[in-house]
Amino acid sequence: MNKSAGHGNRKFVILALGLVGLSVSCTEDPLALGSDTAPGATSEIRDVTLEVTSLPLWRDTTVSGFALPSNAPFMFLSNDSQMLAKGLARFNVPDTLRTLADTLPVGLFDSVTVQLTVDTVRSVFSDFPVTFRMVTLAESFDEDSEVIEVNAGIGSGAELATGHFDGISDTVRMDFAVSVDSLLKSWQETDGEPGFALLVEGPKSRVRIQQMLLRYRPLLEGRVVPLVPKTQFPTSRTFVTDPPLPPTGQELRLGGIPSSRLYFEFVPPDTVAGIPLREATINHAEIILHPLAPPKDPFPAELTFAARQITLLGDPFVLGPKTPIGSGNAVTIALNPETLATGRPLSLNVTLLLARATVESVSSIRMGLRSDPDAQTIGFWEFGSAEGAEGFLPQLRIILSPKPPFDIP
Repeated sequence: MNKSAGHGNRKFVILALGLVGLSVSCTEDPLALGSDTAPGATSEIRDVTLEVTSLPLWRDTTVSGFALPSNAPFMFLSNDSQMLAKGLARFNVPDTLRTLADTLPVGLFDSVTVQLTVDTVRSVFSDFPVTFRMVTLAESFDEDSEVIEVNAGIGSGAELATGHFDGISDTVRMDFAVSVDSLLKSWQETDGEPGFALLVEGPKSRVRIQQMLLRYRPLLEGRVVPLVPKTQFPTSRTFVTDPPLPPTGQELRLGGIPSSRLYFEFVPPDTVAGIPLREATINHAEIILHPLAPPKDPFPAELTFAARQITLLGDPFVLGPKTPIGSGNAVTIALNPETLATGRPLSLNVTLLLARATVESVSSIRMGLRSDPDAQTIGFWEFGSAEGAEGFLPQLRIILSPKPPFDIP
């Protein structure tokens, strides 16, 4: 056997395999990552931002009044000329109390005080001391009514108690100027009616009352030793403002009390950048709202508050007894007043709504934005509407891809 010939054949085989390997390395795998020839690699992606005035239909509005002050976690008092506010409340005092042994009628109320807890962080005082007054109402109030006609009764009411706030502590104790036993027994008989008003007087102030408590020490009939002091919250409470909050204008308002919500209705365009929308893949879509300058004092929001997008079951532009609210997003949006004041846009994701509308051939899309929960703060923020100034109009941004010329396996 010729060993040199065998050796030469092996060299030829190795050389041939090397040429095959070189040929393969120069031919790109059509399914490799980053390949220019992979299916769908030639699909275009367009990022288009449209002014809503260019859409076939766009309507926006603000509807206020969904949240009453009784829903707020605070009571608001003010003697500021820009916004006067009075608190209303009533205590339904029990006529019997249960002990470990039995239940007996209350024979005497002693050591009665009303204690106020002031939110010193969010309240505004021009000077101290500030005086709080409780006066009786001439007529009852309905805490669930948007219109409370009690202003005439407030001024003519008899004074019940006063307290002074010096700014050192957040607690105000109000001492009664009337017979506390007679007063509480009258509240027993009438379930606290007609209630009382809480006013702030003295230096100009805007006060948030976080908590109001009625403290008393009851003596039961047939007993000699009074019970331990009892604490009671108001059975109903709210506050009224005069003058009322400014009326809704062209701006889109979010937050505040009564709560203001944004509502939109729009019809998507047939084509975007020459691409038929119903045949395209919608990668992302959002409504862009542009915040305006802070509302006039004392209305701008001071703290970050949350908002939630909602779909609508009814037409928000047809007012009626229904509440046109559908499902809401699981994630809330944080609105930071400092960020809004810089003019940074607010984005509302409508990708699924727009994609569903194109697939199901929905004629229009209805959605809204509301505080979550309502009545978080008396402040609000405003955004440009379709009728507002140029540069602050809402926009619709769509990132889409045209239908590919072949099916992707």
